[in-house]
Amino acid sequence: MQLDRPERGFSFRNDGPLDMRMDANAPVTARHFVNEASADLLSKVLRHYGEEPRWRQIVTRILEARKSREIRTTRELVQAIGPALDWKSAGPHKVHPATRTFQGIRIAVNNELHVLATGLDAAHDILRPGGLLAVITFHSVEDRIVKRALSKADQWDTHKLVKPGKSEIAENPRARSAKLRFATKV
Repeated sequence: MQLDRPERGFSFRNDGPLDMRMDANAPVTARHFVNEASADLLSKVLRHYGEEPRWRQIVTRILEARKSREIRTTRELVQAIGPALDWKSAGPHKVHPATRTFQGIRIAVNNELHVLATGLDAAHDILRPGGLLAVITFHSVEDRIVKRALSKADQWDTHKLVKPGKSEIAENPRARSAKLRFATKV
């Protein structure tokens, strides 16, 4: 999977180029975004897309780091923001403190929220009445968009939310935050 390949720059677990593009031909990389975005845009992305509670401190660290040199790799980004992160909450089964920062940047670079909303609209247009739509979300930002789109009672009949069980999470830790929503087109 591309998320696991260090050369794609999605993960802080292995050093790689700061890329994060789902489409390798897209013009804007995470490297470009991190080094060129304004303080206001970085703040918006980390606060709203990453839901990062320490967004102010992290933006300050990014701005300071890029004054001296361009941030080029995933490791350099983690090192730049490291002092602003909450390392006390990190542990063997807990979320890495840089996760929300990487999430926000990835969402911005790939315009993921717009793509998701567009896809949901397209699904409604394409499905016939009685057609079933299934959407998996992995964080609350995208889950709110899906929930809002499927809450239109005149368009969708929603089904019970499905979350992973303990055994699935043990086998696949990435599943811990997954939510599967089903809806039938009215």
